[in-house]
Amino acid sequence: MWMWRTLAGAIAAVALITLPASAGPPGVLVMGDNLPANVDPHQIFDVPMQVYSLNTYDNLYRYQGNPPKLEPWLAQSHTVTTDGLTWEFKLRSGVKFHDGSEITADDVAYSFKRVLAIGKAPSGAFKPVLKPENVTALDKSNGRSLWEFRTDAGVNTTVTTFDWHGDQRVVVHAGGGVFAGAARGDGIWMFSLKGTMKSLPAGGVTSGGAGFGPGRAAAPAAARPVSADHGRQLYAEACVACHGEQGDGGHGGGPTLIKGLPADSIVAVSSAGRNNMPPFGRVYTDADLRDVAAYITNVLAK
Repeated sequence: MWMWRTLAGAIAAVALITLPASAGPPGVLVMGDNLPANVDPHQIFDVPMQVYSLNTYDNLYRYQGNPPKLEPWLAQSHTVTTDGLTWEFKLRSGVKFHDGSEITADDVAYSFKRVLAIGKAPSGAFKPVLKPENVTALDKSNGRSLWEFRTDAGVNTTVTTFDWHGDQRVVVHAGGGVFAGAARGDGIWMFSLKGTMKSLPAGGVTSGGAGFGPGRAAAPAAARPVSADHGRQLYAEACVACHGEQGDGGHGGGPTLIKGLPADSIVAVSSAGRNNMPPFGRVYTDADLRDVAAYITNVLAK
């Protein structure tokens, strides 16, 4: 499996390949070939790419010698179950990427999952026999499966870590979930490197960031007049990308909104979602959606 974090070295290698070829000394073969379509070995599988990738990336095993023999490379060894269905590779220790970080089992698992997810020619040998969920990284200290957790949205910020009474904690922000139809939407996630944390007190967190304590039901919001100005702000925040600034369709592929849609229909569809549009009722109140509908019907559609 190719190690992806050597892209900087890959670019340098391409620069070398593009230099004019010169005749070599007697007995030396000077080879010339086309450049690969791109420098991602998970996408391209042809002769130029093999020449390039063998000089830039490393494999678990590699053919060596003449006649060629398959030898351990990044892997130190491997075992196979008697039914031939489970293969376990033990990695060499101390092998590092160009940035100095050590290669881990998780890096190898990521590479397998990535090539399967892209689904292009390099995945052809694996797709008939391997599913991404069956690729597992093991703890090198005890051979157990590493702990995994899946958030409702992508972790798209840097990781914050801190010490809490001797327990190292990790905090990440998972954002964009509401636009992907996730059940919980955006959120802040905290993990303990011990693998366990105490549960929150009964009642959880009170609204308004008041901290832990007995939960209290929030008072119902007082009815307020519909505000097209407020709707304009929300429209710019959540609708412009798909429906355009004037409501006549944006680059996100949303339909036009200025052909006489009634306000109640706009509220109902935007709250529940439809086709590729997520249910905005999870993050906006009914009053917010009525403000957006007022802006569309009273301003954009005029």
